[in-house]
Amino acid sequence: MQVITYCGNIARRNTALAVLNTTSLKTCFYNSLLIAVFMMFTAASAHAADVVGKFSAVEGRVEVMREGKLPAVIAGIGTTISANDLIKTKSDSKAEIIFNDGNILRIAQRSRIDISEYATGGKAVISMPDGKVEAIVPKQIAKRIAVSPGANKFEIRTINAVGGVRGTDFLASYEGDVSRFIVKEGVVAVYNLAFPDMPVLVTAGNMTVVKEDRQPTTPEPAPSEIIKEYEMETTPASSLPQTMLHKDLMRFIGCNK
Repeated sequence: MQVITYCGNIARRNTALAVLNTTSLKTCFYNSLLIAVFMMFTAASAHAADVVGKFSAVEGRVEVMREGKLPAVIAGIGTTISANDLIKTKSDSKAEIIFNDGNILRIAQRSRIDISEYATGGKAVISMPDGKVEAIVPKQIAKRIAVSPGANKFEIRTINAVGGVRGTDFLASYEGDVSRFIVKEGVVAVYNLAFPDMPVLVTAGNMTVVKEDRQPTTPEPAPSEIIKEYEMETTPASSLPQTMLHKDLMRFIGCNK
């Protein structure tokens, strides 16, 4: 009789242990699942908080690498852009990005663009190791840069040169170890990274060329055919009309400022 009772106790204990182990496993599983979901939500929220703009036009194949890392995301209209993202346009491809503060960047084919730094309404640095772009800066932002250049800036940086906005519309390229800056409206300060204390001011209708080991050339009138070539190469067919008012741009990107 004692043997039967003892065996019964062992069986009940084993059953209880099995139930406990199963419960523990389920608890661990659900806890792990909750942690994973929380981390995904947190990462998504952090990325959303860092969004500085979005694609307003895309032609062909355009890729975005979040924080410069693979895998690449295929961009479409509405795809968001954050600081430190890397953008690549393939052959026969173009793109237009409108930033939250109203700045517009149009990108030609076979270009690589790094959003090195972008604080909406503050400092923006866009690196272009290769390619061609048009940058359009609203007049109110250009005025803010002119009044307080230490707190505000908009720069296009190539391998060997920097173009800093003091105007509102300019074209830039880096091809064959040569940087070229063409100003359509306003003024842009350009300097060679090797000679940062020797900038030239390029006014509307003029251009400068920067070679690897030389100061920027003296600004001279930009031939109309070159301006048209740059415009054609950087502007997607579905790009935003340049006559659009700043308030309409803000409405387009979902900002009521």
